[in-house]
Amino acid sequence: MRRTGLLGLLVGSACGFVCLAGVAGCGSPAVHLAARRRRAAAPPLPAGALPTGAALPQSLVLQGPIRGEVRSAYATSCGVYAGTGFSAVLDLSLPGRVETLRLALPNFGGPGRYLVFGGGPVQLASANLEGTYVARSGWVSVGAGGDGGTLSLALRGAGQTETLSGTWSCSTPNAAYSPAQPPSGPGYAETLIASGAIQAQVGQAVVPGTDLVGGAPNCGLFAGDKFNLAMSLVLAGQPYVLQVEIPQYQGAGWYYPALTPADLPINSPFAAAELSRQGGPAQVGRIPGDLWGGVGGDLSIFAGADHGRMFIRFVDRAGDSLILSGAWSC
Repeated sequence: MRRTGLLGLLVGSACGFVCLAGVAGCGSPAVHLAARRRRAAAPPLPAGALPTGAALPQSLVLQGPIRGEVRSAYATSCGVYAGTGFSAVLDLSLPGRVETLRLALPNFGGPGRYLVFGGGPVQLASANLEGTYVARSGWVSVGAGGDGGTLSLALRGAGQTETLSGTWSCSTPNAAYSPAQPPSGPGYAETLIASGAIQAQVGQAVVPGTDLVGGAPNCGLFAGDKFNLAMSLVLAGQPYVLQVEIPQYQGAGWYYPALTPADLPINSPFAAAELSRQGGPAQVGRIPGDLWGGVGGDLSIFAGADHGRMFIRFVDRAGDSLILSGAWSC
């Protein structure tokens, strides 16, 4: 499976917003469709128009320059993404147009309420509407399962205030993957143990000859100072892709996975780790939840940069966690 832009979401600020796109954009094997934007020169959209796919129910109220009730939306992202944290991008259906809402929780630790702190350097939640209105106060909550919740936001833009409140949803509950073909390619010996939400032993992984992540080798240096490790492995009978990217490789040594660089002490060598199911969504518009972002632990790389050890904790959007530990080689 070829994926593009898996960890291109790495940002220097934990509060940054990214428009997620591409197959398995930002690391997910789910299909992410490009958001449809309003354009001044474009003809008006029909009332309630949305991109092709599943229209998810919403119960949101906008009050301000953009006024109206939102009863449906299409989600282009929904989950925990390495280097970014929790992200939900929703195309909101309004009469005659679509507005894009982006929610980001860079310090995501599972379902709960996350506050907006006035655009400061460290935020528990951030949001914007059409890239123009930015949340200055309020909160975003994520419910059990991580595929929706409630919010109450005051957004500012162009000297005006927009309020948004109500219930949001970014994925079909219990969305499933279609079957995936078993990975093929050179096999490498591993001594990895998965514990927690998924329990398994991994004695072998496949590192295909073609790149799993566009523009990056499956095992080695690229773009001058970056290192990438990507392999297919089987956990509890299901194929997964494990990827760890080091944006500033400094040679053999220790690197530390986290959701965002801001989660680590200053000057710590950051790594973005992700574990994702292979296989496409069962239906267009569904974003399954088998996507795990690395939130802690360590990765050691030995001399030769083709083997080492890891102890990485991952979390998914439902707040479940697993640990992948042991010796790796590629």
